[in-house]
Amino acid sequence: MPSGARVFFENGKPHKRNIKKELKKQQERQKEKYDKIQRKLRKQFGLGVNTKNTVENHPQHKLLEQIDLNEDNINKTLNKYEKLIKNDKIENAIIITKEGKVYQCFGNKTNVWPDYDLKDELRGAVVTHNHVSTETNYGFSKSDTRLFKEYQLSRLRGIDDKYTYELNSNKGPVLNIPEDYQFKEYGYEHLMSIQYAIDNNIYYMRWNNEWRRKKWNKCTLYKIC
Repeated sequence: MPSGARVFFENGKPHKRNIKKELKKQQERQKEKYDKIQRKLRKQFGLGVNTKNTVENHPQHKLLEQIDLNEDNINKTLNKYEKLIKNDKIENAIIITKEGKVYQCFGNKTNVWPDYDLKDELRGAVVTHNHVSTETNYGFSKSDTRLFKEYQLSRLRGIDDKYTYELNSNKGPVLNIPEDYQFKEYGYEHLMSIQYAIDNNIYYMRWNNEWRRKKWNKCTLYKIC
């Protein structure tokens, strides 16, 4: 008789049951049920200027193009679409996946939900999004950094009517927390992003949209940006 097997009587007849196999199947069913519930309950945080995480009705995301993945192509693609979404009245997200697919996701005045739209295809992607001029706080929100971490994004950028800002997990931090007297000039979101980059050993930078590209690396502790 196999290990774990027992003889029971069913309808007056001997009946063999393998307890170990039955327990394993029961555990698998319970795990499947638990995972299904967790997927249903899992919140879609999205990107946005606030921490509201309720996904609202919004247009279907669309595939814009497919690109070859190299740094030059990625930067050109980000710059091209940031010009188009910067002044929009709703938030948009442009996603470049690890396969080189370029998607556009649509939100409302304060949020956009690429995690809801793309699911696991968002993991490791390069993402940019706009903050509407009437809503922006000129930096990344907690929702932004949370999604950056949750989906292990390669890069996350934000753009509004004044600044562009970027988190990059492929580089180390370059900014330091400023002196107390500079706090008001920097703004809360900018300060929190600097601290987030330091705490997580990643790159963060913010630059004025009017600056030329060659001046981006001059946004330092001593130049308010």
